[in-house]
Amino acid sequence: MSPVAPGPGVPPPAPLRGATQATGSTVRFSARRSETTTELGELAPYTPDEVAEEAARRDEETRVDEEAARRAEKAARRAEETRIAEEAARFAEEAARRAEEARVAEEDARRAREAARLAEEEEAHRAEETRVADEEARRVAEASAVPRPTRKDILRQRREAAARGEPGTTKPRRAWPTLDLSVRTSRILLAVGRTLIAFGTLLLLFVAYELWGTNIAEARSQKQLRREFARVVTTSTTTAPATAPQVTTTTVVAPPTPEGEAVALIEIPKIGVNKAVVNGVGVPDLKKGPGHYPDTPLPGEAGNAAIAGHRTTYGAPFNRLDELKPGDQIFVSTHAGKYRYEVDTSVVVKPTDVTVLNPTSDNRLTLTTCNPKYSARQRLIVVSHLVGEPPPPPEAAPGAQVRPTPRPRRPVAGLSGAASARRPALLWGAVVAAVAFLIWLLGRLWRRWPVYLLGTPVFLFVLFVFFENISRLLPANV
Repeated sequence: MSPVAPGPGVPPPAPLRGATQATGSTVRFSARRSETTTELGELAPYTPDEVAEEAARRDEETRVDEEAARRAEKAARRAEETRIAEEAARFAEEAARRAEEARVAEEDARRAREAARLAEEEEAHRAEETRVADEEARRVAEASAVPRPTRKDILRQRREAAARGEPGTTKPRRAWPTLDLSVRTSRILLAVGRTLIAFGTLLLLFVAYELWGTNIAEARSQKQLRREFARVVTTSTTTAPATAPQVTTTTVVAPPTPEGEAVALIEIPKIGVNKAVVNGVGVPDLKKGPGHYPDTPLPGEAGNAAIAGHRTTYGAPFNRLDELKPGDQIFVSTHAGKYRYEVDTSVVVKPTDVTVLNPTSDNRLTLTTCNPKYSARQRLIVVSHLVGEPPPPPEAAPGAQVRPTPRPRRPVAGLSGAASARRPALLWGAVVAAVAFLIWLLGRLWRRWPVYLLGTPVFLFVLFVFFENISRLLPANV
């Protein structure tokens, strides 16, 4: 809009109210207002409305500047107050730290003084004890110039006097006084306590023998059985395995494997079993590893092949037999080849139930062991079937008589313990007691440590034989 000059007779516009007045609280903005007034004076050619609008705008700018200045001043004041508060807090923290250091130093000094005082009291107490002991020793030395006889000397003098027949030397029989009774009772209790400690030590040694000693013997037997089985496999004529195509030829019946020798290798991947199987289930046989029931077919042959094994001792081949589930695989290798079985079921029966070993029309493998662990009350039975067909039965040698497989009539002795070991166990127990008593007696008569050093190997040997016989009496899983 172009400026319009006022006409003649029109008075000039009045100066704006805010352009010439300055606020009482802020003096530094008076110069700017003066400048604003001067500038508004230059707007004389404009209309009054335009001049008023420009004056209002400039007053608003002035007000905003004043407000910003007040806020800046307030922020600076608050920052200064914050700095002062922080400085005061830092001084207070430093004073508290120094007070804590002074308190700790004072506590250390107090403890040092207390320790010094206790040391002085202890030194004085020891000096007093030494003085009293010296005084007592001096009094005893002055009171008795002759040494006091010991109990052994008094008893020796009484025996010598009784041997000479002197009157009054025979001690009259009388009732035990209360003091002697308590001494006698304490001696009896001491003897009973030592006996119980000895029995407890023997029990711990027997447990260690069952858990580790039997495993060492079983591992040695397993190495020997594996060598025997490898020699039999390399020197005998074998038939085709169950997984190979069937052939029409057969072999001549091989002589039966003697009991106690290797007859197969069994492998159960799920429970980590890889053992040589011995022919026989007697106590000596099962000490070597899993045992094959001689009255049942060999694994891989037609019928019900059965194998028994320990569960907690002698290598514990069937310790985890209860973990097998239907479908788990079992591999058995014989002189005729390698066969694969799959688990069907597992049952628990009484020890006298031998029907699980009866001949069957299907081809199966039956594994037996004691159940539960550390008990012989039951038998755990795992039944599996042969995958594939068994090899053709071998031809009998000329003139040989083929007899049916007999049915087992008695439970396996290796899982129930050997009753024939009862007498040897008692005998060797008496030997252990006699050797222990002899070592104790010699230790009292002569020097103790040389007697113990020479007698310990003898005692350990008879103790080992005693443990062997005790182990034969126990069930397979004890």
